[in-house]
Amino acid sequence: MKSTKLVFLTLLAIFASITCLSRSLRGDTVVTSSSSGTPPPEKLEKPDVGEIWNDLFTVARTQSCRSEINRANVLAEVHAEEERRYSGGDVVVNDSAFGWIKKWGFGPVAYLLDFFDPLFRADILEEMKLIHKDVMHEDPENTPEYSDVFDFAGRIATAPPERQDALMRDLKKFEKTYDPIIFQLSANSVQVMKSMKQFKWFVDPGMADYAADFVTRYDINHDGRLNPKELLLGAIHYNKSVLGSKKCNHCFTKIARRIGALFTYLDCGETGFISADTMWKSLPDLRRPTSQFNIFGYNNSENIRTNAINDFVLKNEKAKDASVSKEEFISGILLGVWDRQVTENAIIEDDSRNLKKLRWTQNNMVDTAAYNYVKAITKAKIEEEEKERYAKWEKEKLRKDKIAENLWNQQQSARGN
Repeated sequence: MKSTKLVFLTLLAIFASITCLSRSLRGDTVVTSSSSGTPPPEKLEKPDVGEIWNDLFTVARTQSCRSEINRANVLAEVHAEEERRYSGGDVVVNDSAFGWIKKWGFGPVAYLLDFFDPLFRADILEEMKLIHKDVMHEDPENTPEYSDVFDFAGRIATAPPERQDALMRDLKKFEKTYDPIIFQLSANSVQVMKSMKQFKWFVDPGMADYAADFVTRYDINHDGRLNPKELLLGAIHYNKSVLGSKKCNHCFTKIARRIGALFTYLDCGETGFISADTMWKSLPDLRRPTSQFNIFGYNNSENIRTNAINDFVLKNEKAKDASVSKEEFISGILLGVWDRQVTENAIIEDDSRNLKKLRWTQNNMVDTAAYNYVKAITKAKIEEEEKERYAKWEKEKLRKDKIAENLWNQQQSARGN
């Protein structure tokens, strides 16, 4: 009897964590392994990046980084100070409002992601499809060892009479967000539990039900399951400290190591951070398979698209102001693609959702807003030059008219004499 009571008290506690809006959370932080089940921070294994660099860039790193290397000692000292400042780490609380979710893929940053898409998007989406497929492949039925704590109808049927009213209220809350199509594409806690073990994702041994905790954290629509958008958000956000690591499966290992190699190339001072200015100066050297979506297509000195890179940094910076770490750089690109290409019921492989057609014209070669900006600047410059030429012409005309007038007066004066 005590065991049954404990199960239902646990269930009610989980429901309270789902529906309670009194505690807000910051999603730009990482939970500690002792309390929330997030993997402890670790440095990514350094990949063999030489071959990747040759593939990614047209300029040797030593040439690109020369000016930064000369400042390495100063930057290292600054970095050491930042390490001491932020050594306390991030703190995580429970999320119910999901206010921490940002527009990682839209706004000014969309232009930067457009630029990266030809290099990274296909591989990212392929991994996302495999994650969803493998999770959904797991049997969702309850086992003697584990039952889906969000299986409301089943629990009501077996609950003691005194508990059925409370569970019925939770079922009514669930029915408000229930969508049968999305529900069938969503994973329950049984599938999540099996997948986390299979994928070797971090599991806090001190947590009573790590699968239910994972579902609670990323169940945005509160239906007790994880649809594709929720599941893949969790796959990135939960594992962000080990993205690219070989210690777990479905941690975006191959593509994250490739993105990480790009970061290492840009981090000329080897501080562990890169700024928006560094990205702006070095990314034009990136070797891409197409000339489309080139945010550096206009004169680099115009700084037309610096806001795209600034937006990326602002949305992903955590450890250091105005800069991103390798972890933030990798997760920022993955979350940007997730935001643009994943919905509650599908992983979108084309550009039907990311609004590129509003940003680019002429076979994706011309940045519409940048073109209009340059056009306006050019027109204003031409108009200003025309005004200056007219002013000079008018001044010269006045000068010549004055000379002619003086000459006329002299002639008239000579005739009078």
